[in-house]
Amino acid sequence: MASEPGRLEQYRRVFQKYASAEKDGERVMSRDDFLAAVAPGEDFKKIKREQYELLYRLADRKGQGVVTLDDFVLFQDLIAKPDAEYEVAFRFFDVKGTGRVTFDQFKQVLSSHMPEEAVPFDFDCDWLKLYIGSKEGHQELSYHEFTQLIKGLQGERLRQEFKHYDKDQTGFILPEDFKKIILDVAKHKLSDDVIDHLPTLCNLYTGNKVSFATVVAFHNVIRNIDMVESVIRKAIDARLYRGLGPQLVGVAPEKAIKLTMNDLVRGLFTSRQNGEIKFWQEMVGGGAAGASQVVFTNPLEIVKIRLQIQGEQAKHMPDAPRRSALWIVKHLGIVGLYKGVAACLLRDVPFSAIYFPAYAHLKKDIFREGPNHKLNISELLMAGAIAGMPAAYFTTPADVIKTRLQVEARKGQTTYSGIADAAKKIYAEEGFKAFFKGGPARIFRSSPQFGVTLTVYEILHQWLPLPGHGPPSGSPQAVQQTEAVAQRQLFQSTNALKMLLDLDYRFGVYQKKDA
Repeated sequence: MASEPGRLEQYRRVFQKYASAEKDGERVMSRDDFLAAVAPGEDFKKIKREQYELLYRLADRKGQGVVTLDDFVLFQDLIAKPDAEYEVAFRFFDVKGTGRVTFDQFKQVLSSHMPEEAVPFDFDCDWLKLYIGSKEGHQELSYHEFTQLIKGLQGERLRQEFKHYDKDQTGFILPEDFKKIILDVAKHKLSDDVIDHLPTLCNLYTGNKVSFATVVAFHNVIRNIDMVESVIRKAIDARLYRGLGPQLVGVAPEKAIKLTMNDLVRGLFTSRQNGEIKFWQEMVGGGAAGASQVVFTNPLEIVKIRLQIQGEQAKHMPDAPRRSALWIVKHLGIVGLYKGVAACLLRDVPFSAIYFPAYAHLKKDIFREGPNHKLNISELLMAGAIAGMPAAYFTTPADVIKTRLQVEARKGQTTYSGIADAAKKIYAEEGFKAFFKGGPARIFRSSPQFGVTLTVYEILHQWLPLPGHGPPSGSPQAVQQTEAVAQRQLFQSTNALKMLLDLDYRFGVYQKKDA
C-alpha cells in the first residue's frame, strides 16, 4: 500500500529518530530501536515485551536481525490498515508465507503459544471442522476464509472454557471461574482494579453463580472496546463528524438534556467544602435527568413504535395504507404524542437513578478515578457499559408496560387504560415473566450505547469544559503533535496485536518447542 507523501515523511522522521545501528553503510533499526519506535513509553506490564516482538518478526522481512527504512515503511502501512489485526494474525499463522493456512499450521501455531496452565483447546470440535475440515484433510484457508475463522475462534474458546468449568452441566459456573475465563482472553485490556472486582461486576444482577449468557454479554462489552476506541480516536483526530445528521436529530437532544441535567443537579448537591455528594442525592440527580429527557423522547418513541408496527402489518396486509411520521404526528396531536408519558417516566426515572450513581461509583471505586489518575477511553467505556446492565434489566417491566400503552391496539387485541390496568392484565394473561420480555435485548442495546455516549461526553467535556470548570491544560503545538504521533503509534501497534492477544493474553510470551 503506497503511503501519502506527508505520511511517508512522518515515517522517515520516526525511523531516523530511533534507528541507531548501521549495516552495509545503511542506517537500520535494531530490535530495541524498533520497539522504542512502535511502542514509545510502553512499560510492558499489560502487554509484554515479547508480544511486541511478534511485530518485529513481521517487520524484519528478510530475517536479517535488523529493520531497514523500507521495512519500517511497509510495516507502518500494514498496521495503519483497517484490518491490520487480521493481517498480522494471518501472517503469523501462515508460517511458510504461501498465502494459505492449513489445519496443521493452525494447530501448531495456536497450541505452541498456549501456556501449560491454559484450558486446552479441542481441535476436534465440530465448530472448527466447519471451517477447516477434518484433521486428516488438507483443506487450506485463504486470507478471507481465515478472517472468518479467527473472528469466531475467541467465542468458541469462551464456550469450551465455560464447559470445562461447568463440569456438572448446570449452565452456571462460580464467580472465580468466570474471572479465570475473562482473564484468559482479556487480561491485557483490564486495569488491576477491574481484575480485582471481576467477580463482583459479573453479579450486578444475577445470583451467586454466573450463567453462560452473562459471560458472553460481559465478554462482548470487553471485546468491542477496541473497536469503539478506534472509532472514537479517529473521530477525535479528524474533528469531523460527517454522516451523523440523522442520528443527531434523534439521539443528541435526548442525551444532551439527560447528561446536562444530571451534571446540573449533582453540582447543586455536591459540597463545596469537600466535593462529596450523598448517594441519595446522586439518585435524585439521575432521576431528574431521566425525567427531563422524557419531554423529548416520549413523542419520538410513539412515532417510532407506530412506524414499526406499520411495517409489521405491511408484511401480512400489503394493501394497508402507509403513513408517514409527519402524518402520525398530525393525527395524534400534542396530547396523543404524550400518551403513556407516565409509563415512560416510570421507566426512565429509575433507569437514570440507577445508571448515573452506578457509573460514578464504578469510575471512583473500581477504576480509581481521581486527581492523579485520569481514566483512559477503555476504562470510561467499561464503566459506562457495565453501569447500563442493571439499569436496563431492572427497568424492563416499565418498558414493557410503556410499549403496550403506546402501541395502537388492533382488532381483537387487549386494550389498556393506564399503568395499573396494563400491569394487571399483562400479569393475568401472560404471567410474571412477561414483564421481563426483551430484558437481555435491552442490556445488549443499552449497555454499549451508554458506554459510548458517556465516553464521548467525558472527552468533549475535557476539551470544552462548562463555565466554572476551568480551561483544559495546554502545551505548545509542537509538543502536542509529538505526543499525538506517539499515542497513535502505540495504539496502532497494540491494535495490530489484538487478534493474537484476544486468543490468550499470554500469547507470544513464550513458545513451546515440542508443539
